[in-house]
Amino acid sequence: MALALAGVTATVLVAGVVTDRARTAQRLARERAAAEVSFAVTERVSLPAEALQTLGAVIAHSPTIDRATFESVAASVHRRTPRVYALEWAPMVADAQRPAVEARARAEGRPSFAILEPAASGLVPAAARPRYLPVLYAFPDNAGVGFDVLSRAEAKAVFDLACSSGRGVFSPRYRLIEDSEDIASVILYEPVWHGGRVPDDAAARCRDIAGVVILIFRVGDMVRDAIARSDGRAFDVILHDVTGGIEVLLFEIRAGAAARAALASHHDAPLELHGRTWRLRVGEVTAPPSPLLPLAIGGALTVLAVSLGGAAAWLLLHRRRLRSMSRLGQYRVDREIGRGAMGVVYQAQHLLLQRPAALKLLAPDLVDAASRARFEREVRLAAKLQHPSVVQVYDFGVTAEGLFFYAMELLDGLTVRDLIANHAPLPPARAADIVRQVAQALREAHGKRIIHRDLAPANLMLTVRGETYDVVKVLDFGLVKRIRTLAGDEDQRGPATAEGIVIGSPGFIAPEVLRGKVADERVDIYALGAVWYGLLAGRLPYSGATAAATIQSQLRAMPVPLNKLVPELPPPLIELVTDCMQPDPRLRLRSMSELLQRLDALGLPPWPQEQARVWWRDHRKVASS
Repeated sequence: MALALAGVTATVLVAGVVTDRARTAQRLARERAAAEVSFAVTERVSLPAEALQTLGAVIAHSPTIDRATFESVAASVHRRTPRVYALEWAPMVADAQRPAVEARARAEGRPSFAILEPAASGLVPAAARPRYLPVLYAFPDNAGVGFDVLSRAEAKAVFDLACSSGRGVFSPRYRLIEDSEDIASVILYEPVWHGGRVPDDAAARCRDIAGVVILIFRVGDMVRDAIARSDGRAFDVILHDVTGGIEVLLFEIRAGAAARAALASHHDAPLELHGRTWRLRVGEVTAPPSPLLPLAIGGALTVLAVSLGGAAAWLLLHRRRLRSMSRLGQYRVDREIGRGAMGVVYQAQHLLLQRPAALKLLAPDLVDAASRARFEREVRLAAKLQHPSVVQVYDFGVTAEGLFFYAMELLDGLTVRDLIANHAPLPPARAADIVRQVAQALREAHGKRIIHRDLAPANLMLTVRGETYDVVKVLDFGLVKRIRTLAGDEDQRGPATAEGIVIGSPGFIAPEVLRGKVADERVDIYALGAVWYGLLAGRLPYSGATAAATIQSQLRAMPVPLNKLVPELPPPLIELVTDCMQPDPRLRLRSMSELLQRLDALGLPPWPQEQARVWWRDHRKVASS
């Protein structure tokens, strides 16, 4: 009797505990899914927006851009953002310029081009007015070419906000002509001024604006893509535009999801994106489990409680599960040490070899079949590089949850970005020693038909190996690109990386990449020259308040001459750095071998290891923090 009473009591207690735990687990799962979907949606929207800024920066430097050049640059951007419906350029056209603009467009392959406005019968030639904002170019081509943005009140309101604020602004919900009523799209207007200089006064901004670059995408395409790469597939996901307190549905994952959101418990995630406020809600699709389930579980646990052996077995299994959560393959995961656009990096230990390692997990929103295949191929290519200044890749694989990871050597030091920010200008001998190591590593990479494409101070690390100081490591070959396929290369399977997909780090991107041209080894020479400039000058060659401003400064002119910043530098050294950074690739150095030959010919004194040792002794704590 006593045992039965104890069993019933235990069942009731366990039922309450399990019910609370189930509710907590549901809430945490909902919050986790909402956070992941929110992050993924923001990333899916931000990437094309950043790409649009790059396109705008190119046009700001070349306001008379022709159709062929626009389509070349836009095609490069579009390959990087395949979910985009269209990229467009709409210049500001005064009424007196209208005949010349229309004639130019016709000469460029549009024989019936005219500036158009909407009417009951469709698009018709626009009535005369002081200014027009016609869509002059579009990629991919679409029926909107010629449409005057200022002729539609809703579009003009968004444009006015963009030009007066000096920043990109989203439109409200918009429907493309070929879409049904339930498919929502949005348009991003990014203002462009001649030379990239934004006037200080709001009225002057709208008066002097050169035009707008335009990005159009279907909201459903972006959100479904984000959900597929997160834990959101098992939940209702709803997205509204709630700007100004008016709620407009942009997306629901399945019919009726928005209606259920008003009745069920959903986790809200507000998103502030380019002048609009979106509300993302994530919640359960079905009702919570029946309360009979916890009672059944409680009864089962009561039976287990009678058996000490069973309880011991359950505890052992539970401990193993907890332990497995801190493992990844043959690695014990210790702690997170970094997070970026591509994923999360953890400090780990190989369990058998007892060797420390850095584990990088590809971000969940990037893990689909195509991106994983590309990343696998590129990790294989990076693993082929044996130079001591390239981070060694140990292995790679896929977790039980389907996340792709790779393991590489664990580094302790500081990035060249931190070195420039806190310790430059460096002595010419030390700067040359750093550049020489990078050039030697990239000479090997280029010899294997691999270019880095994102060489920047943040992707270079300075460290200590044994008793050798100032050892340089080139990071993030996850952005590598094959120059051309080698006959018999086992890694040629799978689609080749498209030209121009990865833009790189603003300030270190070769101008030909920004203009959509084919990239070769010389893009790394340009970037290394810009890094060298920073090491010698104590400041980056190009900088701006935004990525677009930095790119615009790159396209306008060469940086401040080094001899004005550091007059004591030898003229041949300044000439070599300048030759690396020539905007025209035809005038740039042709190879890393040529760079190393020119560097050796300078006759700079070596950077003594004793001086390096003293520097690391005095700065090791700062470098490791």
